Amino acid sequence: MFIFILVNLFLGLLLKNDSSSNFLLLSDYFQYAGAILLIVNFIAAVIKTKKIPFGFHYDLFAVGSILIWFSYWPPYFREGSPLFYVLPLYFAFIAAFFTLTFTNRKNGLEPDEINKLQMFPNFVITSPLTIMTCVIVSLALPQHFMLFPIAITLLIAHFSLACYLRNL
Repeated sequence: MFIFILVNLFLGLLLKNDSSSNFLLLSDYFQYAGAILLIVNFIAAVIKTKKIPFGFHYDLFAVGSILIWFSYWPPYFREGSPLFYVLPLYFAFIAAFFTLTFTNRKNGLEPDEINKLQMFPNFVITSPLTIMTCVIVSLALPQHFMLFPIAITLLIAHFSLACYLRNL
């Protein structure tokens, strides 16, 4: 999730510095670009295409969701709300932590534990499509502002688990 981490760091620092380019973040272009990334990667997850590499698929979906979040949510909150520069830094930290901790790890579990972990992504509640749908629905509900960070955190955790299981 390297692109997602970089985009979050860039957007968080850009908003913290209160630069004059904030109007660009609120433009419809960011919302359209995010919607295109979201839709293309959701459809790619549904048809399970091999055209988009595994890690890049999650990365682009998360970037699309953060672009929509930055362009759609600010009118619902006070100007200068810390939500918009703290959460991107949180997303970058969580993505970096999970990616570095779990993605490249190859040992430490018993075969029985690995079998149990391999069943986890097959449950309906933890499937990538369910988590991606939760992210999309949470974007439409700014009045429940904690749903989006929770959904993105679940997406990042699912990505890390899937990468860990692919590397076994």
